[in-house]
Amino acid sequence: MCPYYKFHMRSYLLYFLVLPILLFSSCGIPEHKIPYTKTRTIQDAQLELAELEKHISAENVITTNSFHMQNFKTLLRQARYIVFHYKPSETVLKKLSTILDHAHVEKQLASVKKQNGIITGLLTEGYYDSCDDSFQPFLRYLPKSALKGKKIPLIVFLHGYSPSLNIVNWGYFPEKLIEFAEEHGFALAAPFGRSNTDYQSIGERDVMRVIEEMQKRYLINSEKIILSGISMGGMGAWTIAGHNPDKFAGILIISGRGDYYFWQNISSNDIPSYKRMLINAEFPITMLSNFAHIPIVCVHGSADSVIPVEEARHIAKIMQNINPTFQYIEIENADHWIFDDVFARSDIRQWLLSRKREVPEKFRFVIHHSKNASCYGITALPFLPLIEPAELGFEIINDTLLLSAKNIESVIVCRELLPRKFRKLKIANKEKTILRIVKGKNDIPPLSPVGPVKNAFLEPFVFVCTAAPEDEEGMRYFNQRCYEWYRYAKAEPRKMYESSLDFNKLSQYNVFVFGEPEKSILARKILENAPIKVDGEYFIIGKERITREGHGLFLVYKSPWNPQKLAILQCGIAWGEELPENHKYDFLPDYIIYSREIESDGCNKALYAGFFTTDWHIK
Repeated sequence: MCPYYKFHMRSYLLYFLVLPILLFSSCGIPEHKIPYTKTRTIQDAQLELAELEKHISAENVITTNSFHMQNFKTLLRQARYIVFHYKPSETVLKKLSTILDHAHVEKQLASVKKQNGIITGLLTEGYYDSCDDSFQPFLRYLPKSALKGKKIPLIVFLHGYSPSLNIVNWGYFPEKLIEFAEEHGFALAAPFGRSNTDYQSIGERDVMRVIEEMQKRYLINSEKIILSGISMGGMGAWTIAGHNPDKFAGILIISGRGDYYFWQNISSNDIPSYKRMLINAEFPITMLSNFAHIPIVCVHGSADSVIPVEEARHIAKIMQNINPTFQYIEIENADHWIFDDVFARSDIRQWLLSRKREVPEKFRFVIHHSKNASCYGITALPFLPLIEPAELGFEIINDTLLLSAKNIESVIVCRELLPRKFRKLKIANKEKTILRIVKGKNDIPPLSPVGPVKNAFLEPFVFVCTAAPEDEEGMRYFNQRCYEWYRYAKAEPRKMYESSLDFNKLSQYNVFVFGEPEKSILARKILENAPIKVDGEYFIIGKERITREGHGLFLVYKSPWNPQKLAILQCGIAWGEELPENHKYDFLPDYIIYSREIESDGCNKALYAGFFTTDWHIK
């Protein structure tokens, strides 16, 4: 039989198998099914994939903002990855065939104007990330009770570290967690987290986006969202909950760590101040008050061979002094991967069932960065990012919500985003901090863009090559920088080339420029008003002159093409060639001039490094 005939017959068969389920389900919400067909050969799968990929460009026919279309494109990305990177074994071909069957259904659902059904059970979904123009997968589970049309709780489960993770091989839920979710009517979501990012920066953004997508697509009870994670995912849960303490009904940490300094067996004073500030912005030990009112359970095995139990005991002792509801459970003789043991426990199950978000009447929120400067509908802006933590507090006194602030210039209160019990209260301010009250979230002014470098990845960005096409060494250098992002975030960056650039497009993005100012108009433009200069043989910072030979510069500054965007310049020697792929950008501040000498953590040794003030001066 002709392969094209087989492909089209399969498409029609899938459509007519799915259609009756869409139209004639007797449930409160119709249930869609994915009719899985036989395993394809690699040749048939490739032909079928090529045909499906033709629909990606047919955006005028299919609704592109449909989440089904985002799922469809994510599945095609996964299928193409399998074809390129895996040998066609029986297991691989079965996985590829399953993805293609699912893709057909998502394509059909995307063409339906009114969405009125769901697929229960375990499924891969995806969303479009405008940051690097990629489709990102996540795993979700919906119980049969979701068909009743009532809001259900959500457990977000963060995976652990593995060097082999990719967009196909990463997602899982513990068996006992799925069993619990089906029995008690919980939805589950497992973000990819951009692989092994420790759920920091774009990894954290991925988690919060998946939660947002689950709430948009399904009936999720926002008062019953629980964050959980194993190993690296446990550490990520600490970070994300510390930045967003108002979003979660509870936190369940399994075999995770929470104190960088205890982990590395160092004092915070043992490392350069710029690294200390970057670390403090991500780990719970430096924002303890943010955890004072969240129900937290921390579970660890006494014989953990990956993260020593002493780390869990350490953070537990600290949290018990901060949070009266904190619970620490140590499983005797248990090792690291204890998630099924944890979710099988009756006390953990009862704790999960009892969770509902509670709003404290008195709270103190520690802020290390403006990207995490909002809590319970109250936003702090601006303050000196990372240089000194800010504090935002509130308490209810009689019929008044009384605010307090430290290291903050102004406070914005959004009535729409306040917890319901706060919305009719009077609002007053203890300090002389400027107070502004707005009605809706659209009335909140945009935050001014600030570093560090990794913050520029959290909005649409572009990597710009300054090398001419015939400059082979320059092109190799640029391609290596692009590959570093791919290895870090598992997606290609958006790319432009200065030799053929439409300069008007630069205003749309945070712009990363790789190249020397002598050869690049863009590099010179970034440096034009920056407090760090490049002049002949020297980098110049203040009155100091550092020879460019054997040194490099990484700089994030306000964009000369759009004041609401960032521009990043990297010139001189490459940064971080000895760093692990998942920590490439961790210790890049607002500016750093560095040498070839490598420090114990893999970073290039900094000669000068730090952060700018809110008006872009060197502190």
